[in-house]
Amino acid sequence: MEKRQALASFGALSQETRLEIVRMLVIAGPTGMHAGAIAEKIGTSPSNISFHLKELDRAGLIGQQRESRSIIYSAKYDALSDLVRFLMEDCCAGHPKICKPAATVTACGGPSNKESAIGDPEGTTSLSLQSISGNDADLRIALTAAALPTDDLTEDGRHFFRIARGTDTLGFGGYELHDGDALLRSLVILPDHRGKGLGDLATRLLLESAHSAGARRAYLLTTSAASFFERLGFEKIDRSAAPTAILQTRQATSICPASAALLAKPLTPGADANVGKKSEDLNA
Repeated sequence: MEKRQALASFGALSQETRLEIVRMLVIAGPTGMHAGAIAEKIGTSPSNISFHLKELDRAGLIGQQRESRSIIYSAKYDALSDLVRFLMEDCCAGHPKICKPAATVTACGGPSNKESAIGDPEGTTSLSLQSISGNDADLRIALTAAALPTDDLTEDGRHFFRIARGTDTLGFGGYELHDGDALLRSLVILPDHRGKGLGDLATRLLLESAHSAGARRAYLLTTSAASFFERLGFEKIDRSAAPTAILQTRQATSICPASAALLAKPLTPGADANVGKKSEDLNA
């Protein structure tokens, strides 16, 4: 992104109402919202909202399309991502150990709890989990592109992460915590990084994180990747054997079809340290 475009974007976002509109449209996702709904949520007149929408459109931060008699506005995720990248360009003079996200969970190879180079099969650089919110625009884009659900991302108990190697985003994943149980979900490896055995590595990271957060058993629902997870130590179980809290999740009750397989795996420290590094990548 050029500096002139960045200045225009920041100028548009410096006004409180416009900032709130963009945040609202990011949460709304690709379906967007019409001006009347935006005005109602913010508590102002449609004419006032129309002025701010024009300013945001001029800055390239939102787009619009006509549906029947209404104009639907939606966030331009690419533009927002470019704005963040503009800010982070040459961060800390290129020293990744200095410019390390505060909320980074690295893989632990054993009881020593030292950082482990659980990276790609080449083993050149470690993977990390960078904590993000369910409102993260890149997360929503990746899940939508992979035909994975996005309608419950902001509900309580969700923990989502950017799967990264250094400053490069490789994918996304997350889990829900229900007392001592975790529901693994929303795991996707981005297209450019598939075929490198990263799916199992990302799963291991998420399971380590869930265990550190207090989970002692992991569950997941899948319609197409059961064999992948079975290679990682998961076993298919009957739904009647699952805890009530897992069966009452949105994933189990309404989002995933009744035909989805339910798998479970006990979690212990370092249990995944010897999982094979070669496997197909997946969306789950």
